[in-house]
Amino acid sequence: MRPFLIGGDPDRGWFLPLYWLALLVVGEGLSAIMGGRFVTLRRLTVIATIAHGALWLLFAGQRWPWVSFGFLAASWAVVHAELLWSARRAGVTGLPDAPHRHLIRSIEPALASAIMSLWLVTLGVILARKTHLLEDWFVPLAACGATLLLAVSLAGHLRLLTERPSTRAETLGAAMLLQTAALLIATVALALAGWMQVVAWLAMGVAGVGGGRWIRSRTLIAFGLIVLAIGAVRLIVWDSWVGGMTAPIDTYYGLVVSRWMILVVLAALAWFMAGVLIAQPDPTRESEPSNQPGPIRPSARTGWASSCGAIGVVLLLVSALNTSADAVAICAAWLGIATIVGICGAFERRLHLTLHAIWALMLTGAIWFPAFFIEGWEHFHDAPFFHRGLVIALLIAGSFFLLRHLARRHFADPNSELLRALRMTCAIAAGVMIFVSTSAEAARLAGMYLESGSTRAAAVSLWWGLFALALLAIGFMRKNSPTRLAGLGLLAVAAVKAVVFDFGPTVSAGWRAVSILVLGVLMLAVGLVYSRLTRRQARDDHPL
Repeated sequence: MRPFLIGGDPDRGWFLPLYWLALLVVGEGLSAIMGGRFVTLRRLTVIATIAHGALWLLFAGQRWPWVSFGFLAASWAVVHAELLWSARRAGVTGLPDAPHRHLIRSIEPALASAIMSLWLVTLGVILARKTHLLEDWFVPLAACGATLLLAVSLAGHLRLLTERPSTRAETLGAAMLLQTAALLIATVALALAGWMQVVAWLAMGVAGVGGGRWIRSRTLIAFGLIVLAIGAVRLIVWDSWVGGMTAPIDTYYGLVVSRWMILVVLAALAWFMAGVLIAQPDPTRESEPSNQPGPIRPSARTGWASSCGAIGVVLLLVSALNTSADAVAICAAWLGIATIVGICGAFERRLHLTLHAIWALMLTGAIWFPAFFIEGWEHFHDAPFFHRGLVIALLIAGSFFLLRHLARRHFADPNSELLRALRMTCAIAAGVMIFVSTSAEAARLAGMYLESGSTRAAAVSLWWGLFALALLAIGFMRKNSPTRLAGLGLLAVAAVKAVVFDFGPTVSAGWRAVSILVLGVLMLAVGLVYSRLTRRQARDDHPL
């Protein structure tokens, strides 16, 4: 506290950092020479240097920029020199792991290194921007090079990428390598701006995953995934609101194409590529599953690859979103994305793309309803039987049946309960899409060709009866009891609707009579045919 107590000449303010640096050298030197007996002194001088140095650099450091940068670099170097010396002196004694206080002491060097690096980069970037003496990205880049050299000298021969640290020196080397990765990300963030920054992060992420897979390093793979996540989060959270990247470049049938959309698609492709790299079998292990036809055994690697595929699908869906885009165009784009991804899953099964395409198609069906029913089905003046909502709904249903068939390739047991539930879910979703869209189109056609729009209710009831017959026929042909029960239930609902709701005063007596008569004949015919077919099927199943 001496400089604050006795004051000083403002024109010689550069003396203060030199004074604190000398005290830091004393504290670190005694700690390095005398060992644990001066650990408290080391902590005190480091804390004082960080606190005093930050205050001086923020309020007076601009007047002496070279002194400021030199003070930052020298302080960082002194602290790390003592850490390096202490780690080397510890030798190969190993990490203490018994008492809690020893554990805290074992991670203290790594924590002190991280704090000093953060202090150096933060204040260095602030000074660089205020003094314009250096580019702000040069500070984290220089620190990145220094930490990388220390990591290599402490860990040696890249063992740290494939093995867990077993000594104090390797633990400090691990911390330095993590700092190198973080400083590299900070350098890219400061050096580049806009879309170039995102592209750089995506390239770094894929390269990290590929390099980690090559040398079998989980640490490098994790670094690549973190960088990919940073790029994706920036695109969705930041660039989707500011930066002007969402400005339309062109519009195709209501779908907005922008620079942001292109970057999100690139991010999705990067995640797919990362998943493929992670899923690659290890040629040195004969037990690794390959991409040959056959069931895929669950493993941790397959789970990570599947997660990458899921993130890629989410990004593809998000890429179609835009405040200027039409809801119908977004629905059609999501349908195409889900279908293409599901087909690709038949060729690259380790990412489970077909399974991800199923939930993407369910999301498509969910946005189909508001896209066509908020403003009304009749809002779209399309030709009969070619209503865009009907066409998209039928395509969604067809895609559900396609993915239902392809989902078998992702299960080793064809009789798996999960597979049966998934196939049933796809069939139900397809049936709902067909039923709702055709019912709405039947009501629209009734309003177009009949004199009074009040006859729509009766026309819909008739269509429900015919749809119920189709379900019954499918249920008997495929020997599927739930489908037959659904047909019977729908027929009952149509009858109740015709009797209770279609007898309104606005519906003509003729249409009421036709509706009741047709439904009554259908129910009688269904009862007769259903009982005979049920007895015949029972005899076929149990001939004795």
